[in-house]
Amino acid sequence: DHDPGFALRCGYRFLLTAAEAYPALEAAFLGARTEIWASFLVFDPSTRLRSPEALAIGKTWFDLIVHTLKRGVRITIVISDFD
Repeated sequence: DHDPGFALRCGYRFLLTAAEAYPALEAAFLGARTEIWASFLVFDPSTRLRSPEALAIGKTWFDLIVHTLKRGVRITIVISDFD
């Protein structure tokens, strides 16, 4: 049974484009306190940062990851195989 309001009631947001998703992901990394788990089909650490908050610490996702690790946050990134 399909309930279109389920995601909103649970606090989920659907982010379909990189322009929507990357700033939200950057905010999640910047706000993380202890641990991050993320899964991607493709992940390039040289991808540029987009949000003003993330750009304040560097230019790329590599910079954001290093910043997050230096704050003591554990990061697990899974690259999914789609073959």
